Amino acid sequence: MKTLHKTFSALVLTGIVASMAFVTPALAKGGDPSAKIERIANKLELSEAQTVSFTEIMKAQIEKRKALKEQDLSRPEKREQMQLIKADTFESLQSILSEEQLTQLEEMRGHGKQHRHGKKSKNENAES
Repeated sequence: MKTLHKTFSALVLTGIVASMAFVTPALAKGGDPSAKIERIANKLELSEAQTVSFTEIMKAQIEKRKALKEQDLSRPEKREQMQLIKADTFESLQSILSEEQLTQLEEMRGHGKQHRHGKKSKNENAES
């Protein structure tokens, strides 16, 4: 049972870290990050305490990303630093979100990515 839980946690971790690639660029690109963070929090049906923590975590990530962009690093170095920021953010989110909310965040990321690129998922392509 522990192995199953660890496997599930690893899959969720991978998905959430990848989802940060969706959530944070959307927050960093124009618009009011507070409104976007609030919209995501509402979709996840976060409690008031979770919303406060989620907002702090996401705003901190935005600031870290902005600071990283200003650093004089090579692309591979920036990519590595970005992965560390994403992992740190996931670890923080994992401490405040339920597994269901983490899964929902990952699903939101998948839907947004397909929508942005106008692509169908592999399952949708197979059905066509």
